[in-house]
Amino acid sequence: MSSPSDALLSEAVRLRDEAYAAMTQLARDTSACARAKDGQSFPAYKFHEGRATALGQVARQIRTARNDAAVVIAEHALRWQQQVDQCRTRGLDWQAYAAGGLEAMHSIEALLAAGETSGDPTVR
Repeated sequence: MSSPSDALLSEAVRLRDEAYAAMTQLARDTSACARAKDGQSFPAYKFHEGRATALGQVARQIRTARNDAAVVIAEHALRWQQQVDQCRTRGLDWQAYAAGGLEAMHSIEALLAAGETSGDPTVR
């Protein structure tokens, strides 16, 4: 039988994969690195990159943490909120990256909250 942490891990991985798919669709045939070297801002891509990074971090920690998933998610949400606060004076790409990470944490927190009330952490 799978645990709530297993279900949240599956959701984090699924959402991370969605973020990667969005990045691929946005980049098309040009890499984000090439755009950055040319000095082009690409906040839509960076938003999804932040999502993918945050979700990857959470998935890794849920797999290996001694704390339960709720603790892991709360810690990461706090870190991403701090990044958002720190990026307010930086460029749009940094702001979008941090906002994407924070949005990802809010998505996982919502899944966790729905699961706590329904008994199923994958409820949307």
